[in-house]
Amino acid sequence: IGNPETQMASGAVPFASTDAMMIGDAIVQNAGYGDKNVDVVVNATAGQIRAAAQALADRLPAGSTILVFFSGIGVNVDGKDYYAGIDAAMATDTSKMVAVSDILGMFRNKGARLFVFNEANRPIVAGRYFGREQLVGGNYAFTQGTSPGEMVFGTVKEDKVDGIYAKAFADVLAEYRSNK
Repeated sequence: IGNPETQMASGAVPFASTDAMMIGDAIVQNAGYGDKNVDVVVNATAGQIRAAAQALADRLPAGSTILVFFSGIGVNVDGKDYYAGIDAAMATDTSKMVAVSDILGMFRNKGARLFVFNEANRPIVAGRYFGREQLVGGNYAFTQGTSPGEMVFGTVKEDKVDGIYAKAFADVLAEYRSNK
């Protein structure tokens, strides 16, 4: 999922869509995921993110291994983590966001193993930051591309900007050519 566009005053990750496409290509080319099992979602509302995740969950067999990559705005409201849709205008209005636990629940219900990679700005607001929610039940591994309070950075090569986290992730897959 790559959401470079936003209605929020700050926090945009301008290279989010190209990072999502880069990760999608990398897991097909180098990690053994089939094209039909990879959905790249860019510039999506919360409803579109939710629908894409549900469509993927519906077609995958029980016990699958799922990789979720998100680049965009993530927030923590009242102790719960959310992915912001492109139509979200305020970091406290969750009506235009999708709860990370809801997305993961779609796959947990099928006994899936989930690897979640988040490339999101993580401002600390009222002592809370994205990635702080403690999820229970299920088989999850989470990583964050930034520390709490930090912003996502990109690197420029040949007039193309890639997120440092996404580029490193794709490079590791290319080097090892494995999903292990």
